[in-house]
Amino acid sequence: MIWFHMVFGALSGYIGYHFGAVIKLEDQWPYFEALRTTTSIVFGVMGALLAVVFPEVLKFGLRNAGVPMGESNLRRVLMPCANSALLLVVLVVLGPVFAWIKATTPADTGMQQALFCLFCLLTYWQVIILQMVLLPMDILMTNTTVAAARDRLRRAIHSNGRG
Repeated sequence: MIWFHMVFGALSGYIGYHFGAVIKLEDQWPYFEALRTTTSIVFGVMGALLAVVFPEVLKFGLRNAGVPMGESNLRRVLMPCANSALLLVVLVVLGPVFAWIKATTPADTGMQQALFCLFCLLTYWQVIILQMVLLPMDILMTNTTVAAARDRLRRAIHSNGRG
């Protein structure tokens, strides 16, 4: 899987570098802003999921029968938050750097290509983060559905009494 992400990440960077020559620096910053906004949303949603749902449902729902405390599944929930936080830090630091580059080299095609390449790489990172978000949601939904079905079956079996 790592090779898949490396190939598509490199392809994303190449496409960004290739097409970045025609996108002026002034026109590139709104793309970075949109990426920062989506990253903030993912970070907020996963943070809310941890804060609100984790104490009860998430702790039970992500606990696998084979894993005593669900440690590996907890890591799956925390990884999108950590990656979103890192991506937000990169984008926040990139803001002043981008403004400085735009003020000092306004018509440099190579800089336009490099910054759009960076944007495409960061966007691919965001796509990977979104995939990381979907995995714990699927695990939670599957385990919750199985537990609800088990409870319904148990109630149906014992509806006529134990015996």
